[in-house]
Amino acid sequence: MAAIELLTPDEVGELLRLSANRVVVLARRGEIPFLTIDGHVRFDAKDIEDWLRYQRSDAPILPEKLVDVTTRAEATK
Repeated sequence: MAAIELLTPDEVGELLRLSANRVVVLARRGEIPFLTIDGHVRFDAKDIEDWLRYQRSDAPILPEKLVDVTTRAEATK
């Protein structure tokens, strides 16, 4: 089994140039992947790397993220 590198909110905040509190808010909203260990928010470094890759403006748009701009509602398949 490969070792998983876990990051704290402070460490992710440093990477994203955000406060640790803001990182936790994003996690709780489901906007950034996270896990909890004994009530503490932690981040898998690989998940954060993948998440950042898809935040780029030139990243491919996933079908489930398409939005109908006329209604601003998420498109259904």
